[in-house]
Amino acid sequence: MSLSVFNCFAQSNYTISGAVSDENKKPIADAIIFVDGSEIVTTTDNFGRYKLNVPGLGSYTISVKMMGYDGLTKDVMLKTRAMTLDLSLTLHSVLLDEVKIGVDKKWQSDYELFKTQFLGSTPNAKACEIVNPEVLSFKMDKSLFTARANDILVIVNPHLGYRIKYMLKYFRFSQKIIGTMLHVETSYDGNTVFEELQGTNDQKQEWVKNRALAYRGSMVHFMRSVFSRRLLEEGFIVTQLSGDGNAYDDNKPVNFDTLETSRNQAFVTFRSTGLHITYNVEASLKLAEQKGNAISRKDKITNDVVLKYHSYLLPGEKQIVVDARGRTSVGYIQAFDIKGDWSNQRLADQVPFEYSPPVSNIK
Repeated sequence: MSLSVFNCFAQSNYTISGAVSDENKKPIADAIIFVDGSEIVTTTDNFGRYKLNVPGLGSYTISVKMMGYDGLTKDVMLKTRAMTLDLSLTLHSVLLDEVKIGVDKKWQSDYELFKTQFLGSTPNAKACEIVNPEVLSFKMDKSLFTARANDILVIVNPHLGYRIKYMLKYFRFSQKIIGTMLHVETSYDGNTVFEELQGTNDQKQEWVKNRALAYRGSMVHFMRSVFSRRLLEEGFIVTQLSGDGNAYDDNKPVNFDTLETSRNQAFVTFRSTGLHITYNVEASLKLAEQKGNAISRKDKITNDVVLKYHSYLLPGEKQIVVDARGRTSVGYIQAFDIKGDWSNQRLADQVPFEYSPPVSNIK
């Protein structure tokens, strides 16, 4: 599987560099190195060396992929202009079962289940195409359905204008009846790199609108708002969940300053607690005005589409570190137990972390 290499931060003064070697400390050439969730990717040279130009101080997940070796990821926090990160890969010892696409009906039904749970069920998800499904293998063990891939998955998202390369770590899906209720649970993790699709001017204009809609009210939008202390201004009403994790009062938003434990120009750290997040621009602006903050905003790029989301963040880690781009030091999946609308927004609704929405008219 080939991966086009480009780096959209070539002029950045912030770098993560090092070398990739095997278990015997021999350099590995042509290994793919990328920053998870971004458009930043490169390959190692003949001496196993690499250099990634990143946009600034912050939290990054560095991923390595090389055929014949297990994939590797490292979470790092860049606190100075440069960091050295040497990486060692282990030979891959597990072979996937052969699949017969188009002939094996069981594989085809498993694949359809995987697509729905992996990509989601939103309009963006339904438009996506997995280009190389043959790399996938599935297994059913009682009520647990799992998937694995022997290469990087390639997904084309025509609604947002991206080709996505995804290094799947694990995928699990289960459904069982508890009492009289059907309990369904999907969990997966992996590392992502984005490429811009080539398109006409009309397509590019459509992608601008669709990307703005995907970003608005998303988890990364929320985290950026936490960092910038602009929750109400950006449309978020955040309230404390009750002890049983159900009740909340949107008329009593949490003051995030009371949750902060430290802050500097690159990071903010806050205590993780049970939160209910409503994304409703109209309601948030009214609440801000009631508190004496005169704010009005009209976001023309959305074509007056009204977005209202309800999501829940339950503690996964005691302390959460967030940078200016809305990235957490350990990733959203580990940092939180995510419920509600955000749990339905999966890979097909994501944009790269470098993404900046069109500027709204804020008065």
